[in-house]
Amino acid sequence: MLRWGISNSKIGLKMEFIPRFFKPPAQSYYLFGPRGTGKAAWALWYYQDSLHIDLLQQDTVRRFRARPERIREVVRAQPHNRLIIIDKIQRVLDLLSAVHALIEEKHGIEGIQRWVSTVAYNHIIPR
Repeated sequence: MLRWGISNSKIGLKMEFIPRFFKPPAQSYYLFGPRGTGKAAWALWYYQDSLHIDLLQQDTVRRFRARPERIREVVRAQPHNRLIIIDKIQRVLDLLSAVHALIEEKHGIEGIQRWVSTVAYNHIIPR
C-alpha cells in the first residue's frame, strides 16, 4: 500500500526527471492530468517523506471500497507523515468524502496533514 509506483520500478531507474513549472499550494489539492503524464511520479519526487497510498494496487482498492473510513486508521497510524498522497483516487470515489471529513476535522490546527490526490482526466467524477 505504501511507496509503490514507477519510482520504485525498473522503468523508474531509466527515466529522467523533468522539472515542472508548478508551485504546489500550501493546502491540500488535487493534481489532475491525462493518464501517464507523471502526476504520481512528480508528487513522490517532490514530497519524498510523504505517505503514499497507491490505488493501482487491487488489494488496496478492495480494502478502501469495503470501508472507505479506514483512511482514518491509516492516517492515525502514521502521525509523523504530514502529507498523504492518494494516487488514482477516482478508483474509490467514497474516499473523497472520507478525506474531506478529515481535512475539515483538522482545519485550523497546527501541524495538520495535507493531502495530494492524483486524478486522471479520462475518468469522470460524478457530481
